[in-house]
Amino acid sequence: MGQALMQLYAYVQNANQELQAVVYDEFRKLVYADIYSIVQDRSLTEDVIQEASMKALTNIHHVRHPAAIRSWLKQVARHTAFDVLRKNKSHNLKAGDSMLHTANSTPLAQTEPDISITVENKLRDSLLHQSMSELKSHYQALLRLHYFENKSYKEISKELHLSEQVISQRLARARIKLRQQFSKKWS
Repeated sequence: MGQALMQLYAYVQNANQELQAVVYDEFRKLVYADIYSIVQDRSLTEDVIQEASMKALTNIHHVRHPAAIRSWLKQVARHTAFDVLRKNKSHNLKAGDSMLHTANSTPLAQTEPDISITVENKLRDSLLHQSMSELKSHYQALLRLHYFENKSYKEISKELHLSEQVISQRLARARIKLRQQFSKKWS
């Protein structure tokens, strides 16, 4: 699969600017909410997205499975956001008193996330919960214990009197079933 991603990368590099803009817009839609929640600034969010898109294009050959590309792109964007925040923090510390940071100086309209992103997130969450409710009860229980109650495999195994290996296998199956159910609804 690495070869196919490299072909895509070469295709995007050689593509006309309209196609490059489409790819960038799709990337922006995918990561905007995550980045904004980290940096809390619209212009900085745009800067991070631009830097992250360049990193993603230059490192896309590292993706081993096509199903992992969305999460990999989000991870690259999040890491880039944290890198930018670290750089800005060290810059702000060097600048001393000349940098003013007032939480109330930003107009409310700039701090609110895009309404379409909020609606999409709520719809996605609703469909995810609906998909989870359609799973078998033992899968639902495992997913709730691990993801909602933040219990470790060890804690779950003690509670359900099963080995950690069995818990691991059943959680893997539950995630696969949930992904299948969710994919049917979110396409």
